[in-house]
Amino acid sequence: MSGHIFSPRSLKLKTLTMLAGASLLLSACSMFESSDPEVIIEGDRISILQLEKQLVPEDIANKENMYLPPAWQNEYWPQNGGYPNHAMHNLSLGTEDKAVSRIWSANIGQGTTKKLPLSASPVVFEKQIFAMDTTQHVTALSTENGKEQWRIDLKPEDEDENVTGGGISVANGVVYVTSGFNEAYALSAADGEQIWESKLPAPARSAPTVISGRAFIITADSRLVCLSADTGEILWEYQGISEMTGLTGTASPAADSDIVVPAFSSGEIYALRIENGSVAWSDNLSPVRRYSGMDDLVEIRGLPVIAREVVIAISFGGRMVAIDTRSGQRIWARSIGGSQTPWVAGDYIYVLTSDSELVALSRMSGQVVWVDALPAYEDVKDREDPIIWRGPVMANDRVFIVGSNGEMREYDPRSGEQITSWDTKESIALPPIIAGGTLYLTAESGKILAYR
Repeated sequence: MSGHIFSPRSLKLKTLTMLAGASLLLSACSMFESSDPEVIIEGDRISILQLEKQLVPEDIANKENMYLPPAWQNEYWPQNGGYPNHAMHNLSLGTEDKAVSRIWSANIGQGTTKKLPLSASPVVFEKQIFAMDTTQHVTALSTENGKEQWRIDLKPEDEDENVTGGGISVANGVVYVTSGFNEAYALSAADGEQIWESKLPAPARSAPTVISGRAFIITADSRLVCLSADTGEILWEYQGISEMTGLTGTASPAADSDIVVPAFSSGEIYALRIENGSVAWSDNLSPVRRYSGMDDLVEIRGLPVIAREVVIAISFGGRMVAIDTRSGQRIWARSIGGSQTPWVAGDYIYVLTSDSELVALSRMSGQVVWVDALPAYEDVKDREDPIIWRGPVMANDRVFIVGSNGEMREYDPRSGEQITSWDTKESIALPPIIAGGTLYLTAESGKILAYR
């Protein structure tokens, strides 16, 4: 599916028409109101349409033969989502059967504030972990003990306010940073010295994706900008459809071989040729039917994943798809929404849904293997203190997710049985990352926590 179907004006007219129709319906209903006393039905009210969306395990042919790869140790986690294709499979953690324990924690600067969330995921390269706080300070820490190696302030001198957005990537000893303003930077990983600075056409919203000597950045106006990784020169741009969003940040593009796959706030996803930005194919992840106001948030916040020549993508509004990277044809589509990145491991896909569920799917068919319903609130009875779940990641044949309440859960990847849970004693801001046999968490307080 390609082309720009809806313009802002047509969407506005459509909305006004719907509101007018709703007003007429309400007026008509009032004419037939009964004089009988109103009957109050006690109990929670649950939308029947929402019930239709609940996921259940499905019968899958040859389920017992679904492949789960052995654990492998990745020394680096160099970009948002791991590697540029965002497919990390089954990683190795320092302990096989033992419980992980915290080995150090370190401060990276200012954490989440009332106005600004901590949104830049850290990256790991050559025994260093690089992170950015909410005041545009980039810090390099030792992965051995958390000791600070260097720290640099990238907030422009003429800017008074801090902003959210942007992120960090590292490749070939160079740290690439977008800070949420109109600049992109290249820094030396060794000492933080600036190599180049590039002016962007609009504020950056994604961390850079770096591959084949190019850095790809999505800006606030839904534009993909391709920079030379060596000089910062803009090589080409692609303009997507811009749409208002209620989610923080933007998914970093996925890239593999000769294509880059950006996802925009409109719910559109494209495969563009790395060389010149020409369109190979496009799709749209807006839901076919909208059940609630939440479905209107069609943005793709979870990172697209490229695995075995298939693109896996999910929108918050309730659409998850698998697309052939060469033809652009959908292999399957499901009415599943979420804002976290799907995790691909062999024949399995693990994903957190916007309905607070951890789901395992068949990579080939999209069928549901297992589902675990997660608590959406710390105070379930009064529905107070919502829990935001982050992840998943997979290591040592275990699926890890972590809640904003600090709870870490570990699951059996085949059965969905919860193996254990433990308390990080911190409010967690971002999904876990794993590198060098160590699991790293980013706390809302502005700390990096290392576990092994």
